[in-house]
Amino acid sequence: MSESKNWSFPTNLQPSAQDMTCDLDHVLDSVVSVRAEIPEDAFTASFLGTERSGSGVVISEDGLILTIGYLITEAQSIWLTANNGTVIQGHTLAYDQATGFGLIQPLGRLKLPMLPFASMASTEADDDVFVIASGGRHHALKAKVVGKREFAGNWEYVLDEAIFTAPAHPHWSGAALEAAPRVHISDPVLLAAFDGLDVADVFRTSQATLLAGDGPADAFRLAEVPGVAVEPLRAEGRKCARSWRVLPEVGSDPRYPDLSLRDADAVAAWDAAHA
Repeated sequence: MSESKNWSFPTNLQPSAQDMTCDLDHVLDSVVSVRAEIPEDAFTASFLGTERSGSGVVISEDGLILTIGYLITEAQSIWLTANNGTVIQGHTLAYDQATGFGLIQPLGRLKLPMLPFASMASTEADDDVFVIASGGRHHALKAKVVGKREFAGNWEYVLDEAIFTAPAHPHWSGAALEAAPRVHISDPVLLAAFDGLDVADVFRTSQATLLAGDGPADAFRLAEVPGVAVEPLRAEGRKCARSWRVLPEVGSDPRYPDLSLRDADAVAAWDAAHA
């Protein structure tokens, strides 16, 4: 259940040790991948999906992990993946409706560094920041603060002073693995940054389509990210038992009727190497 690491931001968009006043590797290694599976009959399944993925950060010496609450709401299973490839199961410990945060207790020792809490009160527009997701430096993004104001997450919470950054980080989109977004980008420079990448891997969705242009008038947009419009669509096909991605090709390989073609090839290579 490891996350795909076959993509990265361009080097000039990644943080470097020279940009930091603290240990960059320590910070990056404190962030883990979080994947949760939710029952199909759960209350939140219809609008948040049954397979959810995101990131969490270690906040205590005993490995307690802080994440966004909707990832783990009603979860029947949670899997945590460290940057070194360690995979361990987790358990929902708490969920705070007021802030939208959730806590995960790893069911084992991750042996990862923790990050202490700090205040963002002095943060202002145009400040340089780093947006970090699981996967290490290649998945970390240089960004700027574009505003601080109220944010309403219509699925669960309201923040009085949320921090908005740009450019957007694809792994901070809360994308469910049942999604197949159609993304329109009018900026040719930004569009070119995706050349050669599997955009579904980048967006952490089952499927995705990238198109040049402004997109339809009713597409989702953020004023802070001009030139990008998103049509949220549902992925078609069956769920792969290994990667959880929903794809029409699942079952095409008769050797592995529950896997996508890519996962079937990976399992076949493993089987051959350990025969």
